Amino acid sequence: MKKYKLLLIILVLVITLIILSIKPTNQIVLYNYHPVIEISNKFDPQANIQKVIGGSISDVNVDTSKIDFSKVGKYPITYIYNNIKTTITIELQDTLKPNVEVQEVTVDLGMKITAVSYTHLRAHETGRNLVCRLLLEKKKKKKRKNEVK
Repeated sequence: MKKYKLLLIILVLVITLIILSIKPTNQIVLYNYHPVIEISNKFDPQANIQKVIGGSISDVNVDTSKIDFSKVGKYPITYIYNNIKTTITIELQDTLKPNVEVQEVTVDLGMKITAVSYTHLRAHETGRNLVCRLLLEKKKKKKRKNEVK
């Protein structure tokens, strides 16, 4: 009876080793498996690879086609090496306050103010900050009817 138990244990171990050697394992080691970055920052998914077991980092293909770097959200990044896919989730956040330039305008009583057209509203990226500026136009005061020419 003891011989059968020993034989059964050895058989299970041999089958386990065969299955583990046939089944491909993940050979990509990443620095971060859930990167969270600001929407205005750059992210290089290739630089997130720490090492590749039995290969080179340049041999890894990276699929970032589903990422919209202009919108907040969670997006998949797929790393492919030796037909093994490793998918992680990148999270784009917008937590930094924008730098806003304020222009002081003095308004006199009775002065007519006209809104600026949408084309004067500009947004552009400078480093980490998204800056929105509203360019204000001042119209000259119309001459009053009772002024002397």
